Amino acid sequence: MGDIVKFDECTETGRERRKQERIKKLTAMRNFLECTKCALKCNRCGTQVDISRTSSYSYLKEVPYRFCMSCADEFKNFLNKTKGNSRKDLYWHNHEWMAMWQSWINYQEAIKKYENSREFKRLLNDLRRELE
Repeated sequence: MGDIVKFDECTETGRERRKQERIKKLTAMRNFLECTKCALKCNRCGTQVDISRTSSYSYLKEVPYRFCMSCADEFKNFLNKTKGNSRKDLYWHNHEWMAMWQSWINYQEAIKKYENSREFKRLLNDLRRELE
């Protein structure tokens, strides 16, 4: 006996359904990569990053994020405040400001976990097979 082929896979409706599923996967992947992995934008605010100027922020080499100069300064202040070295003239760096930064860091960690999830890797493999 030969392989059993589902009827809907042979019909126009089945082909259209598979095409729509593929488009949905590709769109999800494109949006994820464009929005979270752009090498030329600040990970926090989304503005364009001047790569030549960020090299002067040597403390950021240990940080897994790409920042514009403004967000880099704010992040440096956040790091200092977590170590107990806060500046009194930056009165807006209050508890809520610290919570905002911590929430942003948690969000970045969630993105990384998603990238490493079995389902995301399956999506990549599915797309790779479909493109072969």
